[in-house]
This record gives sequence, structure tokens and C-alpha cells, in this order.
Amino acid sequence: MVEQSGTLRRGFNRPPQGLQHYRGNPLVKMIVGLGNPGARYARTRHNVGFDTVETLAAQLGWAWDTRRSQSVIASGTVMRVIQPPKPQRPPKISPPVEDGAAVAVEAPAVIEPAPEPPEPIMQPEKMLLVKPQTYMNDSGKAVADLVRFYKLTLSDLLVICDDLDSPLGRLRLRERGAAGGQHGMESIIRWLGTSEFARLKIGIGRPLHGRGENLDFLLSAPRGDERIALDEAIARAADAALCWATLGAQTAMNRYNG
Repeated sequence: MVEQSGTLRRGFNRPPQGLQHYRGNPLVKMIVGLGNPGARYARTRHNVGFDTVETLAAQLGWAWDTRRSQSVIASGTVMRVIQPPKPQRPPKISPPVEDGAAVAVEAPAVIEPAPEPPEPIMQPEKMLLVKPQTYMNDSGKAVADLVRFYKLTLSDLLVICDDLDSPLGRLRLRERGAAGGQHGMESIIRWLGTSEFARLKIGIGRPLHGRGENLDFLLSAPRGDERIALDEAIARAADAALCWATLGAQTAMNRYNG
């Protein structure tokens, strides 16, 4: 939501074409938390994306020790749980039918027991937690650069941001969709050339007196019960993001969507 000065924006190139068709490394996942860098914006409603990936990094014991593509990155390995397809039940086997003098009577079919479900496969995957330092409205440049650098498959990208259209504390995880007026998300969609990537939106509520107060509301830090509710949502969002990375989007949506 914050507009950065022209000195940063003039350094950007035009968004690349065709990145939506990019096929990358299937063993890397990237979770991007959106926000604005600097103490002025810390713990504001607009920075819940930053807060979520910071919470997740702390839980995993990962350090923010990498800088690349105008972003700060924490990374490590997680174990992705892959459920193999269930084996097919073998067909019913009927014993040979002997012809009688008048009518052929078919014997009952032999029903084979159902096969045991296969054990889940644990597959190590590299996971990146990212905080773009471009300011919110230019997040797409950093994200697109990292997608190319790490040869990322877009289905392995999750973006976490605030949501003015949802009640305070509500989580909404989707595998694709529109930006919904969130400027950082708009930038990412523009630079990637597609909206076919997952996003986790954290409801921050709305200002009391309408859209005219949106900017001040976004850049304010909640207090009291609102602070408690938002912190609880951030903690749940961190759990949802890890679930998305290890168990898949469908499981995470079933567990955490409010």
C-alpha cells in the first residue's frame, strides 16, 4: 500500500513475459511474506505477511542470513509427506462353472481382501522464507527474480498478505485467484504474468469510517484485544503455511480456512 520513491522504481525493468509457463525445480518451495521494511512499519496490520514468516522461521530455528533479489531469506529443509495412490482392489474371480444337465449354475465369486494402503513417503525439500525489501507495491520484482533464480515451479509458491475484506483474524488459503485490491499481490501477478499461485490472506478488518481511512488503518498497529486476535491469527497462519508445504494445499485449506 505504501508508495516508494522513484529512485527505487526507476531501477526496475519491465515485467518478463511468459513466466506463467515456467517449469522449474519441483524440490524447492518458497513462502513469501509481504510487508514494508523498517521499524516504522513493524507490527502494523499491513505487515502481517512479514510477521508470519518471521514466526515460522523462529519455530524452525532458521536464521535470516541470506540477501538476494532485494529480499531477506531464511531457508532450510522440511519433510514433505507424499501419499502414494491407493492400490486397486483386484477383480472378483469366479471359479469355473460346470454345465449341468439342464441349467448352468454359477458358483459365488471369490472376493480378494483389500490391499493394505501404502505407507506415506517422506521427501526432503528445500524451503525458502522470503521478506521482499522493495516495499509492498513493488513486491513482484523481487518475487519474479527469485522464481527464476531458484528455478521455482509456480505451484510451489505461497504468498502471505493482509486482507481488508475479511474479518479480523480470519484465514483464507487459495490455490489461485485475483489480487483483491492488495497492491503487493497485484505487483506479483503483474510480474509473474499469472495469478496461478497459492496465497494465504489474513483478515485485518476494516476501518470504522470507510475506505477513506484505509491507508492510516493499514499502517497502524492494533492494540489490546485486536493485537491479541491478530497475533493468534499470525501464529495460525504460520502453521497453515508449514502445512501447505509439507501436506499440500488441500489439507491446509481443510484445516485452516475460517
